Amino acid sequence: MTDWKTILAGADDEYLSGISNRGTVKRAHKDMETIPVQVLETGENEIRVKTGEEEVAVKPVLAESSCSCPSRSVCRHMVQAVLALRELYSSDAQGGEKKDSSKEPSETPDVSSQRVWSAVIDIPPARLIRTLGPRRLKEVLGQIRTGVRAHITRSSVVTVELPDSDIRVRFLWPLEYSSCSCRKKDFCPHRAAAAIWCRLEAGKFHEEEFEQKETEGMDLERIRERALEMKKVLEDIFASGLSRTAFQSADSLERLAVISHNEDLASFEDSFRSLHTGYEAYFRRRASVSAAALMEESARLYSRLCRLSRVRTAREAQELGGVFRMEYEPAGTLHLVGLTAEYFKSKNGYEGETIYFLEEKTKEWYTYTSARPVFYDSGKKWGREEKAAVPWGLP
Repeated sequence: MTDWKTILAGADDEYLSGISNRGTVKRAHKDMETIPVQVLETGENEIRVKTGEEEVAVKPVLAESSCSCPSRSVCRHMVQAVLALRELYSSDAQGGEKKDSSKEPSETPDVSSQRVWSAVIDIPPARLIRTLGPRRLKEVLGQIRTGVRAHITRSSVVTVELPDSDIRVRFLWPLEYSSCSCRKKDFCPHRAAAAIWCRLEAGKFHEEEFEQKETEGMDLERIRERALEMKKVLEDIFASGLSRTAFQSADSLERLAVISHNEDLASFEDSFRSLHTGYEAYFRRRASVSAAALMEESARLYSRLCRLSRVRTAREAQELGGVFRMEYEPAGTLHLVGLTAEYFKSKNGYEGETIYFLEEKTKEWYTYTSARPVFYDSGKKWGREEKAAVPWGLP
């Protein structure tokens, strides 16, 4: 049997604003003073109410109610019908004493709040991860690790204000009628992030559920095949000996660096680019190159490839392959003093500057590195260079 009293008791002004808007709720309150409301029929699945000249069918899921007016959304007639029914059921429960319908909702969680709260924290982690994506997921996990928290308010509507942004998410029952200040109708990344903050608030957040998903999707069989292919190239170089190695072997190492990049093996890409630079310098007979150091570097890389060819878990493959850092994660509040900057050019194909900072309170050192790849900048550029300045006066 439909518990209309409980349903209408949870429909305070904040909830009605969530399924419509504040302006519509204010207009409905004004209409209550001038437009008569008549209950036509009370049933199990709907209550038929007449508000002025319009007829409203109030459903147990209030957002699914309908009205005879042309409006396709939750109109003022629907809101007025709910207000009238809420007053009616409230006065019946209190022995005829009417409850002020314009009173601000209490922040004490009621039955409606508990229902929407339970629905939010029960959203499967797989759906949250899929909606957020790797970059946004790392951002949220980084904020949690550094102690950042979202501001959450619970009433008939669960409101979550995301940290470090102006985004506000409002969860309603049912969740399909929730809203976000980004104005997207579907389950957006902001709502997924808000759901994670709610899980944390409820004590049901387990970081390992989200960290394990970061390694899912890795094709271990394909990675092992690539590792065997890379081993074969190094074995050919070892078999021929450094003095009889062909000049084209450096190009093979560059190709393996590209393969490592495509397979998200960041540390192997870095090692192959470094080895490629070393072999090129050896073939050009540069005095700075040590044959013993070059063979030692090749042997260390070969040993890591042997381990990669035998991996059994995605976690092991990720630890060996490393990760590509696309952005920095939150580190909390730091008081940094910039002291010096250093230019560098590494033999694995990057150049840039590293800036050194000292944290005032902990006395720990921090660095910020701005680097750019110069893999293909060393070759000779053919053609006539343009010496004249650009005509529009920009750099």
